[in-house]
Amino acid sequence: MKERAMAEQYDLDGRSRERSIQASLKHYQPAYLFVRDVGARGGATRVHCVLRKRDNLAITPVQGGYSIRVNGKEVFFFVVEKTREYLWGKHWALEYRRMYPKTPECPYGRMHIVGRPYENPDDPKLPEITESVLRSVNYGYLLEVRFKGKVCLRRTRPDKAQPGWSYWSIIPPS
Repeated sequence: MKERAMAEQYDLDGRSRERSIQASLKHYQPAYLFVRDVGARGGATRVHCVLRKRDNLAITPVQGGYSIRVNGKEVFFFVVEKTREYLWGKHWALEYRRMYPKTPECPYGRMHIVGRPYENPDDPKLPEITESVLRSVNYGYLLEVRFKGKVCLRRTRPDKAQPGWSYWSIIPPS
């Protein structure tokens, strides 16, 4: 059976989700906020915000979802809603984007794609992390917060429903 290529993504532990979101914003500098419609390829962009060092991004849990604020102004309300099958907007993950060095055959470099879950994000055999992306999706929108470089993770517990997968928490840099 052929393995499916996918992003190197680590599921955040629901037990410490809020702490992880706040730790990412407190200890790492967000560079980009992006919200788009889910569905049609590419979807319509709702929020596209390049964040500078002096900008303050806040993701605050409130009744019914998360208030997304930049410099105190709400730019988006990310709804968390329950359907019979799924709790939309409660699942958060962190993706690591890694690039292989540029070569004559590939002058722009090549993105590292995985075909299985990675249990060691610090594996020295992997290329350096160039960007970390905190993301969630609800019934209508994809939310991404991008950070330059590596946002550190710690394994918290195995996922009993999916052997080989684990849950993770975001931690301060060491």
